[in-house]
Amino acid sequence: MLYDRRKGLSQVGRDLLAAADYIREHGWCQGVAVDYQGRVCIEGALAKIIEYDPGRRVNARMRLGIPSAFSPSEWNDKRGRKVNEVLDLLENAAWSEVEK
Repeated sequence: MLYDRRKGLSQVGRDLLAAADYIREHGWCQGVAVDYQGRVCIEGALAKIIEYDPGRRVNARMRLGIPSAFSPSEWNDKRGRKVNEVLDLLENAAWSEVEK
């Protein structure tokens, strides 16, 4: 049996990785949380993963380390932003607790 590295992560870390997976599966967008094709922005992905727990969603947002002058949606929607930057942010934030 293979070892699942995610099991060593906190709930926040698992949520962030799940949000990255959601974007990979459904696609990424800017300007709206969820577009008509089901693609999501970073905030939309977190909302899909953490539907009914606002505290968990706040913890995930805080872990992202986005400067307080920006919301995750504003960061996501920056002109020229690429999906790989969004995925890197989510994954690096998830694994940052392991690196400490």
